Amino acid sequence: MSTTARFFEWFATQTRMVRYFTAALLLRSYVAIAIALIARAIATVVTSHLIARRRYRWGMPGPHRNTMLGFGLPLILNGLLLFLGSQGDRLIIGNQLGAKELGHYSAIILLILYPAATLSKLLQSIHLPTIAAARDDARVRARQIDRVAGEAVLLGIAMAAGFALVAPFVVPLIYGARFTAPALLIGATGILQSARFVRLWHATVSLAAGKSGNLLASSIVRLTTFPLAFLFAQWGYGLVGIVAGFVLGEFLASVASLTLLHRHGLGQPRHDWGRLALLALAFTGIALLVSGQVAAVLAGAAVSLELSGTGQRFTSSSNHSGEYLFPQLPSGIYALKVSAPNFKQAVIATVEIHAGDRQRPGQDGARAVLIDGAARVTTER
Repeated sequence: MSTTARFFEWFATQTRMVRYFTAALLLRSYVAIAIALIARAIATVVTSHLIARRRYRWGMPGPHRNTMLGFGLPLILNGLLLFLGSQGDRLIIGNQLGAKELGHYSAIILLILYPAATLSKLLQSIHLPTIAAARDDARVRARQIDRVAGEAVLLGIAMAAGFALVAPFVVPLIYGARFTAPALLIGATGILQSARFVRLWHATVSLAAGKSGNLLASSIVRLTTFPLAFLFAQWGYGLVGIVAGFVLGEFLASVASLTLLHRHGLGQPRHDWGRLALLALAFTGIALLVSGQVAAVLAGAAVSLELSGTGQRFTSSSNHSGEYLFPQLPSGIYALKVSAPNFKQAVIATVEIHAGDRQRPGQDGARAVLIDGAARVTTER
């Protein structure tokens, strides 16, 4: 890449937020972000055309037509599937749990989405040309593939672990106490985005080797996530269940992609499957760690609902995930109380229940968080 091209890329990156802010001021709508992204893509194409040594031309060269179609067509189709795969979690959360839970989830995942995307783009820009340049030297290419695989897995684990440790404190600090979320949800969200980050490993190798069909195949496999996440939502696992379904989909897509790469003689199967197993073990350990924190605080808490006006009382208790169930409640206004030994009682005075509602803690219902030592109680609606 020439110095001029690098300058334009740096300039575009540095002025990104200025463009977004300007578009938002002019339009005063969230559509401004979409317009700014489209404008950036157009500006990138025009700028690269103007500074390129060989400028773009319309046409399909005869000798290279089949090669170009074979490489480019799967990428075009994959772009559509990538959109569904990357936005599918939001689609199902919004459809099954409502706009409030979608907003909470989006706020959490944004904290890791852009750093992960920036790092992924940086690593791909480093490794893609080196792997492609070594296509005629099997030993050098294998070494470069091994390097990108190791970096992606180690960074993915570090990213998930760091997010699980830091985000529970950062989320309410940035967004306010109403966005406080269970540690398990935050940990699962970090794991999902980290699993998507690790995708750069086999995506970079596939592109460098001209195997764009691998990307399309893995994206098709990733779509199996949708029924899994939908079933988890229907079975009452809520946000964490939906996110877990998408994490499983990412691993299935990785298995499919690595299998295809190995068939083409790319990568080292023994090392690659070992890395994928290490990633799965690390993610499982992180999930168990944060779920243990939740269980230690919320399991076995006594939960009661009292119907205003009649005084009718319903009781339940929280399970190992801190969740509770009140089936077939009459419509009305309730007072929610949550208590546990050595904890200060949490009270939410007004919880409105309508006929036909299927509410979960935190989804148009109420979630109470008890803090050890009775020093502080945080409640959420």
